[in-house]
Amino acid sequence: MRIPNLNVSESVTQRIRDLDMQRLKLESQISTGQKITLPEDDGLRMSRIIKLDAEKGRLAQYQRNASYATEVLNAGHLNLEKLREINQRAQEVARLSGSNLNGPAIEAYGHEVNQLVEEALNRINATHRGRAFAQGRHRSAHWH
Repeated sequence: MRIPNLNVSESVTQRIRDLDMQRLKLESQISTGQKITLPEDDGLRMSRIIKLDAEKGRLAQYQRNASYATEVLNAGHLNLEKLREINQRAQEVARLSGSNLNGPAIEAYGHEVNQLVEEALNRINATHRGRAFAQGRHRSAHWH
């Protein structure tokens, strides 16, 4: 009769060890916040985690691209707004210089027009993070 008691005792001891191992595993999951730490834990879920991690990387890249595009569009919009202001001032100078002006006044307006053209060319040739807004480079032009 001792043999069955020994088997029961070993079975209970093994069950206690198994439960202790399971407790340690659960404590580890709680402390790390990760249910799966090794592929052997759950192969299907680990595969899904790997796919989701790759998707997360792609989404992060899309977000960076979208942020950069927004930044470039905002900078381009500001640049176009400044070009519009330059154009308005050039039209104003053209109207003013169309009236009967003396030599010094015409020379002053000519100088201002040259400055407006230079500023417009600088804006047309502007870059953002080393990339040009417009294709090609435009040279300086002076009006005399």
